[in-house]
This record gives sequence, structure tokens and C-alpha cells, in this order.
Amino acid sequence: MEDYLSQQNGGGTKTYYFAGGCFWGTEKKFSELKGVFETKVGYMGGSLKNPTYEQVSKGNTGHVETVLVKSNLSLKKLLQSFFSFHDYTSLDHQGPDIGPQYRAVFFYQGKNQLKIFQNFVKKYKNVKTKAYPVKEFYVAEDYHQMYSFQKPCKSLKTEDKQVFQKICKNNTKKAELKNYGKYLHNKDKGIYYCSCCGNELYHSKNQYDSGSGWPAFSKSFDESHLLYNPNNDELRCSSCGLHLGHRTFDGPTSTKIHDCINSVCLYFKKKKQKGGGSTKKLPHRKNIRNEKLEVCSKKPMTGYYRDGYCMTGPDDLGTHTVCAKMDKKFLQYTKKKGNDLSSVVKPGQKWCLCENRWNQAFLDGKSPKVVRGATNMRTKKSIQKNMRKSRVNVVTRKKKKGGGKTKKQFLYNPDDPKKSFDVYIDKNPKDTIPRFYEN
Repeated sequence: MEDYLSQQNGGGTKTYYFAGGCFWGTEKKFSELKGVFETKVGYMGGSLKNPTYEQVSKGNTGHVETVLVKSNLSLKKLLQSFFSFHDYTSLDHQGPDIGPQYRAVFFYQGKNQLKIFQNFVKKYKNVKTKAYPVKEFYVAEDYHQMYSFQKPCKSLKTEDKQVFQKICKNNTKKAELKNYGKYLHNKDKGIYYCSCCGNELYHSKNQYDSGSGWPAFSKSFDESHLLYNPNNDELRCSSCGLHLGHRTFDGPTSTKIHDCINSVCLYFKKKKQKGGGSTKKLPHRKNIRNEKLEVCSKKPMTGYYRDGYCMTGPDDLGTHTVCAKMDKKFLQYTKKKGNDLSSVVKPGQKWCLCENRWNQAFLDGKSPKVVRGATNMRTKKSIQKNMRKSRVNVVTRKKKKGGGKTKKQFLYNPDDPKKSFDVYIDKNPKDTIPRFYEN
């Protein structure tokens, strides 16, 4: 609901409400006027609270499809434009749209606006357009906002203008090439803006690697800055209507939000560092035990730097810190996710994974076993926590040569042989894993 009194801005900008048939076309006409800064479509006139489009479209709620207009133009100029693009001689019939929900109405706020309207219509004949006192305005569903148009860009800031025109403008389904975008592996801290109008969209802290090949976000800067269409999952900028990407619900947080966004439709502004210092180099020679990092695999050769280690540094934007032993289940999972690893590594072999890829697989119940001694300490603490949760899926390190034999004791339960198990005893109790026997 919008309170019209709170919409009265300073600097000569005021808010008005007009209804003239289907609000898609009415909003477009008003948005094209110089001096109009913002428009929204919604419902006004009825007594039903928070009506939906389906309810209003039946024509029995008393609501009218209405457009909110914020402008510094005079009411007289706005009325002149309004009467130029709607049929003021018809009450409940505008073009192909018939019904009381399409009634032509000017909703006035106070006696002065009513007087201006009454004086204005005197020069027209057979005027059926009504003047009603303003009532509560209910903003319509996101997919109705700027339905048939996008606003022109104020100052375009994009990595590729040609791709921008194909993907971000007048498009609802197409996406930029997979693994193509500039911001796919961006690790800098800052804010992502709409490349067309500068509307704040996402914070870098909510970006993650979904493995899809496009920038992914688990949370928006503010949901009111986005327009979401549940019918086709499209996401648009609420300020200019620019196509951004699509939303699914397979994300890593409790909301499951996964906003898959075209990099070319974004503009990123890096957060300034205090003191103007440069980014610290990340340590990469320690494992998650805070011991010397072990080799993950050299056959096949793995690691971001192709030296067998799951090392990381400022240039490793994917943070390939997790050494894991591949299995069929996980490799099939990567194929379904669009990043097939089966062409480079086989079941039973070890591979350095991006920490977010492993974590997403863990959340989906498909994570491969982690090799702790070869997993980099730079792996996020939250992901290390998930590794501990899946402790039965952790492969312990091999004993060093000359380090002595691992002691083992077999405990047999004659009452229930299935509960019999080996206990491995060494200096690190955390490495102990029970092995259960079926018979």
C-alpha cells in the first residue's frame, strides 16, 4: 500500500494518480514525458485490501487499474497529456479493454486539484472521465511494472555494449555466453549496480559460485530494487525495467534464492580500502590442520597453478582450496550442474575443487570425500564446519614414512556382531574413524 501523503516530495515533485484503461499502456505514456521521474502501476478505488490482479480483473472489487505518477510538471500539463492518449468520451471502455476495472478516472487529492480538473474539462465535450477522491493505492505485482517498456539508460556502464543490447534490452529469455562475464569470478568487495540506471542491486558479500557459469547471488541489496516475475522467473531492475537475469530456488542459504545474473547487465564499484593499501597475499602452504600442505594429485595434474597442490592466492578467483576424492555420484552431479568434470578426472582420483562448488554439493547431499591433509587452510570457516559435519566423508592423511605403525584394536560384540568395529588409535583423536562391519 502507498500512502499518498508520504509521496509528496520536496523540490516541486508531487505524486498523482490516473486511470485510463489497461495500466500497461498508461504507464508507458506517462513515463515518456519529460518531467516525470517515476511511475508505478497498481489498484485504487475499491474496499478490498491488498487485491491481486486476478481479483481486480473480475471487475467486482471496485478497484481501477491505476498509475502513480511522480512529476514536477503542473497538474494541468499532466491532464493535457492524459486526455491526449485515453478516450475521455468512454467510461468503462478503453480500446479492447472493457469493464469497470478499466474506468477512466483522475484521483484528486484535495479541493484544489478537483477544481483544476473541473475547469480543465470544460473545454472538452461529452467527457466521461471521472474525478474521484484518492484512496489507498495498492502496488500491483512486479511483473506488471514497466510491462511493455524499458526506460532509456542515463549513463550506460557495461563491459560490452553490443552484448548489452542483445541481452539486457528488450529480452526476457536470452543469456550471455556461459563463463563469459567479467564478474563471474569477481572477488573484490563492493556493490553491483544496474548498468543502465545505477540502481543498487547486489552486495559482493552475497555473491557465490553456483557452478552455472553466470554470476550468482543469494540475496539482493533490497528486494524493492528488483522486479520478479514468478511466471517466467525473470528479474528486472525496478528503476528502469532492465532485464537482469532469472531467479531460481536452489541457492546455498535458507531462502534458497539463486539470482543468476548476466554480467553485462551489471556495473561493479569496488569498495575503497582503508588507508589505500593493496590486497594482502593469501597464505597457501598450510592445510586445514594448520600443517604443511600435502600434494593433492599430480596424476592427473590438478590445482589452480597446475602443480598438484590446492593452493590459492589473489589471482585464484575460484579459490580452488578443497582436495577431494572423486566418485561417480559427484561426477554425475557436476554434469547435471553444467560443469562436467568427468572429462578430466575419474572416480577414485583426487582433484582440487572450488570451495563453493564442494559446499554446494554438500548442501545437495552430493559432496565427495575431502582429503584434509591436502585441503588448503584458506577454505572458508563455514565450509570447514560443513566438512566436520560430513566427517564420515573425510579421508584422513597417510602416515609419514618412519612415523611408526598405527595401532589398531578390534572390538567384537558377540550379542550384535554388526556393532563390532575397529578402533584406530594415534596421536590425533580427530583422525579416528569407526569402521562398521555387516557380519
